[in-house]
Amino acid sequence: MDPDTLFLTDISELWKEFKKFSPNQFYAMAADQAPTRYNFPKVYGWRFTEGYNGGLVLWYASRAPQEKWDAIWKPVFANFDKPKIFLPAAEQTVMTLTAILNPEIFYALDCTWNLQLSFDCKPYNCLSKWTSSDPNAPKPKVMHGSGAGKQFGKFALEKPKHPLVNLNQFRKAFVYERSLLLLHNDYAFRRRIERNEPFDFRKIIDTLHSTGKFLTASELCKMNWRMLTKLCELNEEFSYTTERIIYPIYICPDFERMSFHTDGITLVMGLEITQLDTLEQAIVQWEGRISVALEATTAEAFRFIEAHKKSSILSRQNIRYHFVLQNQTMQTESVLHNTAVAYSITNRVLIPIGDDADLGEIFEVLQLDHSTGKSGPLLVLNARKMGRLNQLRKYNLCSSKYGNWCLFVVNRENLEIVQEFAENASALIISTRKALLPNQVSRQPTTAHILTLLANTI
Repeated sequence: MDPDTLFLTDISELWKEFKKFSPNQFYAMAADQAPTRYNFPKVYGWRFTEGYNGGLVLWYASRAPQEKWDAIWKPVFANFDKPKIFLPAAEQTVMTLTAILNPEIFYALDCTWNLQLSFDCKPYNCLSKWTSSDPNAPKPKVMHGSGAGKQFGKFALEKPKHPLVNLNQFRKAFVYERSLLLLHNDYAFRRRIERNEPFDFRKIIDTLHSTGKFLTASELCKMNWRMLTKLCELNEEFSYTTERIIYPIYICPDFERMSFHTDGITLVMGLEITQLDTLEQAIVQWEGRISVALEATTAEAFRFIEAHKKSSILSRQNIRYHFVLQNQTMQTESVLHNTAVAYSITNRVLIPIGDDADLGEIFEVLQLDHSTGKSGPLLVLNARKMGRLNQLRKYNLCSSKYGNWCLFVVNRENLEIVQEFAENASALIISTRKALLPNQVSRQPTTAHILTLLANTI
């Protein structure tokens, strides 16, 4: 099956078609609904046929081992006029001619098993309940977004009126039927839970950001920070995995640069799809790169794609969106954070702390400061807001100062006072390859997240 096919019936109905095969038949396709004619002069003169479509093929494999199939199709291919050979539909052309010249091995599927939507197709000529008032007409079973007929970026719940009389109406029906499926939680379609190996974010970090560094529980406990005492008592190995479905870089104009490791800082955010106001505010304030993971159902993701196309804010070229499929039984905070971090292309990330971080001013400060790409982990502090400006100046804790802003470099020498400043920081800047958050920390307060990330860099 092509990936652009859409089932309108239970797939078990398709398996029943195998029972209709005669003893010699071992493959099946539905007729091609495009008016394209194939010309095979070398084989049987200047006759024409519309052929069959390879978007859905049934293959009775036990009846056709590779050697048998090779012995059938290769002589057919050898009869093509080689100097003038033209295969308008690649292997589909060969399979069509093989079926025509060897009708005893081929089973023709009903047209309702492959309603094609490319610009030259005529699915409305296929008798079905969508095109006829005949109560005995069969139901459409599979729609095929062939050629330029793909409608994957669209979402609509306006039910088309029957009968369908043109290709445009069939395309709207495709969008409607697909949208109905997207209203379901994707996990609901699983009849049993597959026990596959969980997705490990560490592999992505190692691939996209050189060799990563991943915190262990024993390393965290060495910090002796009181806020992390409960984590140390867990006495279990930290994990960085998820069983959530993730659609990384779903909207990314520069996706070809996905593995390009570049200097700079990316703002990383993990949000629910309902927090679009927060996202838009961040985009307006932060002019640099953004990597954002959005928790959403598939339907919500497609609605966002539609909004993205129409919004000059959301569609900015240096933003990457990654959808994490909603599942209330699985951890959220660490998965969203790790998704946004792992698929960032820069070597450092900025993690906002709290909802009131002034990203606009922080962006301006970082534009003025040229040492942020070389220094260690940085806590971005608004000293006046904290009421600690004099203390920061007295102990010379700021590597750089811009107005009320202080860039506090965290190192082993100032570990004792890090916790009190982390509780009031506006943001953290950290190496991307060291920025994964263990699942065990997911439900801890934000300050615990920040201290955990700092512990991994010191």
